[in-house]
Amino acid sequence: MANVQARRKPLGGSRASSPIAALDIGCSKITCMIGRNDGTGPRNFQILGAGRQQSRGFSGGTITDMQGLERSIRLAVEDAEREAGEQISHVMLGITGPKLNCQLVTATTEIGAREVTPKDIRRVQAQAMAKISTKGADVLAAWPVAYRVDAQEGVREPAGMYADRLGLMLSVVTAPKAIVRNLVECVGRAHLSVNALIPSSIASGAGTLIDDEIENGAICIDMGAGVTAVSVYLNGSPAWLGLVPAGGT
Repeated sequence: MANVQARRKPLGGSRASSPIAALDIGCSKITCMIGRNDGTGPRNFQILGAGRQQSRGFSGGTITDMQGLERSIRLAVEDAEREAGEQISHVMLGITGPKLNCQLVTATTEIGAREVTPKDIRRVQAQAMAKISTKGADVLAAWPVAYRVDAQEGVREPAGMYADRLGLMLSVVTAPKAIVRNLVECVGRAHLSVNALIPSSIASGAGTLIDDEIENGAICIDMGAGVTAVSVYLNGSPAWLGLVPAGGT
């Protein structure tokens, strides 16, 4: 993902008539859920069906058996399709594991005592992204945590404000290319295309925290079988994620 994700962008907004499928590959289970936006808001969904299978071939955030994992994915998706009465061809894939890396980077650009424009915002975002090393890694997501307008910190939306300098703190999540490529390939063998790769801990926060908690700041702890993931929300955006390679098992 080359572009910075917009603040509070829904995890896969779509027309109300189109079903949306999410697939989460964990150390103990594979879960597939199919839903449809009910039209009342970007985060409001009607769940049509879900499927769950024991995870085989996946441990510690890496694939250990492609055929075993592919079979688990197929069975979980088939269960969800049967319950939902819908057939899917695309999924949003949740990705987790200790190899995910989150970095906070900053950048500053000169404005010249004029009004901040969307072009200025894109420029400072690009400057921040340029500081991220992508050698051997894919950028999964990037969120603006806070802007700085001259001496004023904690600005959420700087467009339209007057400033000499515009600063940005950006949260960027990366994952090793090999892990991403192998997961997408395994899902592809189950005849599914991956629409988006989403850090599972961020999805957990977006799914469990209410709007006020996300806006005011919150920490979401996701205790899994193999890893314990933590996501931090500040100023209405995912600001940090971290993982401990230990879970319920």
